[in-house]
Amino acid sequence: MDTLDAIDRSFASTRAMVAQIGSDDLSRPTPCTEWDVRALLEHIVGAINGFHATAAKLPPSGGDGGKGAGDDPLGAYDKAVAATLTAYAVPGALDGETQLPNGLAMPATVAADIIFFDVLVHGWDLARGLGVDAELDDALAERALGITRAVVGPELRSGVGFDDEIPVGADATPTDRLVAFLGRQ
Repeated sequence: MDTLDAIDRSFASTRAMVAQIGSDDLSRPTPCTEWDVRALLEHIVGAINGFHATAAKLPPSGGDGGKGAGDDPLGAYDKAVAATLTAYAVPGALDGETQLPNGLAMPATVAADIIFFDVLVHGWDLARGLGVDAELDDALAERALGITRAVVGPELRSGVGFDDEIPVGADATPTDRLVAFLGRQ
């Protein structure tokens, strides 16, 4: 699976969770202990909005794009996804360097991998917060695990809220290995 297909599938996987959110779910806790479902949803939509500039190689808007889910979580999610996928579909979007929403410069392919795994893992977080099946597609989870192993080192782990890796058994699913690597159970 190529990078753009992985992003598209990650966004679709998380969309399935966003579509299940009811107004009575917004205050439910999530595995991201500092965020309830509402705050996590705001982060996801904001991050996707912020990566529109990253994909389009525009100057970063700062933070996470400044636009969260508001009163229409699914509509806001779909709008952010459409804009970001459109930017990634432009020839050359994965060439050269770009900047993350926080201004950090890096290869465009690495930035694309980051939004891929961030949205995928936060979809898992939403599923857990909603109390629904959180198992991810095996191919997506395996790809995300490979990326996170390359990107998430000790300094990043403590800086963005990933806990220490949790050991799992040899029979663990790709999803379990991925979330355990990021300190989730």
